[in-house]
Amino acid sequence: FFSGDRLVLEAENPAADLSKHLEAFSERTDTHGGVRTLTHYALLFGFPLFLYLAGFAMVEGVLLCLRVPGATAAAAVACLAIGLLALVPVTRVAADFQAGEAPALAAKDSPARLVAGIKGYVENNQTICSLGFYHALVAHPDPAVRYWTARALRTSPCPQTLDDLVALAGDPHRNVQCKALESLGYRGGPRARDTVLHVLRASDDWYVQMYAYRAARRLGWRQEW
Repeated sequence: FFSGDRLVLEAENPAADLSKHLEAFSERTDTHGGVRTLTHYALLFGFPLFLYLAGFAMVEGVLLCLRVPGATAAAAVACLAIGLLALVPVTRVAADFQAGEAPALAAKDSPARLVAGIKGYVENNQTICSLGFYHALVAHPDPAVRYWTARALRTSPCPQTLDDLVALAGDPHRNVQCKALESLGYRGGPRARDTVLHVLRASDDWYVQMYAYRAARRLGWRQEW
């Protein structure tokens, strides 16, 4: 494996564990890991701190203009209360996952809530094709929703599941396409095999080819040299 003219990694049989080699290659050629780490912690700690300070300054300024006694302490208490109130929506979403139950979903829910709900169905081994708006998830405009729908269909018993996975295997978003190929590899069957092999031979995207290759191998296909 080369990066430009520099040899980065050598492997006698890269196809045996391609993902491991690609991960090692990515780590050795990554020149911006420190910047990403710094950005992560800046967002994790710096951004909330900035919001608190900005809110504190605004509340304190208003209280000082109104000549409220103990304006600084009152501003601190007010900002703390605002922060606690901001956690209420988070706790409501978290409550949906208690007792091992997938959350109730509706077609009008936001993409983030739909993704969280589909993950809940996957974790609890429940099928999403029983939802009344199931077909809207397959054709949802947000790729993250389609991605997790493809994952949830891996073990779905509904008869239309295979048709939907075949459609998602041709999705314009590569991540959705890869997850659909992976699910087809787990489901098995002649149609799944034909779909995976068609993508493997027709796609010019190496990332999609890699997932198609893995799915084909899982389905019993062996490459002929």
